[in-house]
Amino acid sequence: FCIQINHCVPPSPYVLVANMFAYFILAILFGCSTTVTQANCVSHSNLPIPLYNHVGGYSAAANSVFLMGGQTSGFADVTSVYQLDLDATSPDWTVSGTTIPDPVWYATGCQTTAVVDDVFHVVGVYQLTGPVTVRRFDTSTSPSISLLPNGAQPAKLLTLGCVANSGTHIYMIDGDGNTDTQNVFVQIYDIAADTWTMHTVAAPFDTSNFAGISSVSWRNQYCYYAHDKLFVFGGQVDNYYYTDGMWRYDIANQQFVSIGTLPQALAFGMAVYDGYDNLYLVGGQSFGCNPGCTTTYSNTIPVFDISTESLTGDAITMLNSFSYSVAAVLSDSIWIFGGYNGAAILDQVQVCDIADFLPTATPTTAAPTTAAPTTAAPT
Repeated sequence: FCIQINHCVPPSPYVLVANMFAYFILAILFGCSTTVTQANCVSHSNLPIPLYNHVGGYSAAANSVFLMGGQTSGFADVTSVYQLDLDATSPDWTVSGTTIPDPVWYATGCQTTAVVDDVFHVVGVYQLTGPVTVRRFDTSTSPSISLLPNGAQPAKLLTLGCVANSGTHIYMIDGDGNTDTQNVFVQIYDIAADTWTMHTVAAPFDTSNFAGISSVSWRNQYCYYAHDKLFVFGGQVDNYYYTDGMWRYDIANQQFVSIGTLPQALAFGMAVYDGYDNLYLVGGQSFGCNPGCTTTYSNTIPVFDISTESLTGDAITMLNSFSYSVAAVLSDSIWIFGGYNGAAILDQVQVCDIADFLPTATPTTAAPTTAAPTTAAPT
C-alpha cells in the first residue's frame, strides 16, 4: 500500500519530515500494492481486538497512535492502552505499560480526547461509577505513557459532550446530565491554570421540534477548534432525537451562530482537521424516523471548508457504515480505528485519502491554531 505525500506540505519542515517518516514506516509495515486516490478508502491490518467506545489519537512526541479503554466483543470492558509505535523497526500494536485507572471508560462515540503538547486530556467520558472529568496522560514517555494528576472538575459534571482544544483551552460542549430544558452549557478548561469557567447559552436548536423531551442533554456532537473558531455539528438531544444543525460558537458573545445544515441528522462520529482549511466528519449514526425506528449508519465523510463555512456532503465514501470510531489525520490521509456497525464491534483499520482536498503549496490562509496535521487527533 503506497501513500502519496507530495500533495501536502505542512506548515513546518519538522512536521513534514515526521509525516514522511511515519508514512514510509507504515508503507513498509503493510506492504505496497496500490495508490490511494481521492474519495477512496482502503483496509489496513486490523486492530489487536475489536474496539468501540474507546478514546485516543496521535502523539507527535511518541510518533504513535494510542487507543484507550472502551469495549470489545461481547461488550466486555477494556482497560488496556494500545500503542502503534511508528518509530519501531516493525511497527505493530502493543499494549502500553499503563492501564486506565477507572473501571471503564465509555466515550460512547463522542470526541472526548484533546491532545495538547503531547498530553492526552480525556474529558467527560463515562464510567460505571459516574463521570470522569479530566484524566491526563503524558505520551512523551514512549514506549509507555504516564498518568498525570487528574485535572480540576468543571462546575457541571456532564459526560459525552464533544471536546475541542485551542492549544491553551479545552471546550466541552454540553453533555449528558444537563437537566435544563432550554439552555446548554459550554465549559472551558484553562490548561495552564487547571481551572474551569462556564457559559450558559440558549440551545442553538428549537427544542419545540423535539416532542416530549425531558431535558436538552445535548451530546455526541462533532466539534473542532481551528482558525480561532469553534465549530459544532449535529449531536443527540435527550437520548432520542438527532439534529442536523451546524454552528460556529461565538466565544466572546457566548452564542451559537447557525452556519447551515448537514445532509442528515448525525451523532456518534468525530471531526478531524487536516491542518489547512478542512474538517472531516467521520462516521456516525441517526435514527431513521428520529426518534425510534431503524438506526442508520454513515458510510460517507462530509468535508467542511472552514474558510467558506460550506459543506460537501458526500466527499469521501468509506468501505462500510459505522459509528463509535476513533480517527486521526496523518499527512494526507485519515486513519480510522474500530467502531460499531449495529451488528458487531469492529477491529478494522481503514485509511481514506484526502490529498486532493489539500493545497500543493504552503497555505497562505491563517495558520492553524491547533497543531499541524499529524496531531489533528479526535478531540
